[in-house]
This record gives sequence, structure tokens and C-alpha cells, in this order.
Amino acid sequence: KDLGFSSSTISKWNNSNPTSIKLKQVADYFGVSMEYLLESEKQEV
Repeated sequence: KDLGFSSSTISKWNNSNPTSIKLKQVADYFGVSMEYLLESEKQEV
């Protein structure tokens, strides 16, 4: 909610990847790199 993403946008991320712009916003919000977020996703698989 802090970033202004709708619930439907976040739900879509379960089936596809967010755009690079949205990924950057999330990374900046949490104070991590985009690479960190992408690596975390790879480790879950």
C-alpha cells in the first residue's frame, strides 16, 4: 500500500514477474538491491 500498488497488481505477480520499474520501487522501499530480490526468488524454486 505504501508504494501505491493495487491488490490486483500484486496478485498478478504470483503468475508473472513485475516490471523492472515496480521491482526497483520495491527494492528501494526495502533498502535492498534488485538483484537481491531476484536471487531470493531463484532460491525458492
